Amino acid sequence: MAALRIGDTRKHRIAELKATTEQKATAEQDVEQRILLDVEDRFRKLEEGRMLLDAQTEQRGRSRQRLREVTDRYNQKGSASRRSHAATGSSIGGRGAVPASARGILDGNGLTLKNR
Repeated sequence: MAALRIGDTRKHRIAELKATTEQKATAEQDVEQRILLDVEDRFRKLEEGRMLLDAQTEQRGRSRQRLREVTDRYNQKGSASRRSHAATGSSIGGRGAVPASARGILDGNGLTLKNR
């Protein structure tokens, strides 16, 4: 009977070791899966950030183009206005452009208009 108990104990111990080994393998797989999910999540966030950055860069480019167009139109109108005034002999923005009665009046930005 003693031999039977030793054999049973040995089989029981082997079964415990197999179960422990399987648990460790399962735990390792679980850790590996969590790491992969974390890497995938970070990669996805990086890609989303890149896409957002690209969209913002494109938007900034379009805004700059619109600003150039508006500035060009403004400069063309100003140039035409200067040519028109030059042809008529009137002055633009020279001394006396702001009448003396307007001194001390604030413009829309809260700045005092000065005689130029």
